[in-house]
Amino acid sequence: MLSNPRTVEKTALDEFISQYKAYIPKPALVKSEPVGGTLSEQIKRSVTVLDFVGQFVELSPAGRGLCPFHDDHRQSFSVNAEKNYWHCFAGCGGGSIIDFWMKWQDVDFGQAVKELARTLLKDRR
Repeated sequence: MLSNPRTVEKTALDEFISQYKAYIPKPALVKSEPVGGTLSEQIKRSVTVLDFVGQFVELSPAGRGLCPFHDDHRQSFSVNAEKNYWHCFAGCGGGSIIDFWMKWQDVDFGQAVKELARTLLKDRR
């Protein structure tokens, strides 16, 4: 039947393919990362958001403060020390120390990673 493919009916071919699909190995997707994770992950692990942001924003013991990104009078800025991120409840954003630096310095992700790596990872490189 398969020796002359012009005479094989489509239904027979579909049945054949469906039976043997399970035997076709899927290519392994191996994602390689540098030892210790990506540079951005190394930066995020190098210092807590609370310690990093605390250098630029006066925070209460609970991690609240005036948002540096808008004219804030209500302490809408908060750092979650447990989950290691910052957030502005007035809509300015939130995220990691990289996100904070991008907004603080008005730079893109790549530039923020370069600057933070130079500052925070200088002893590790």
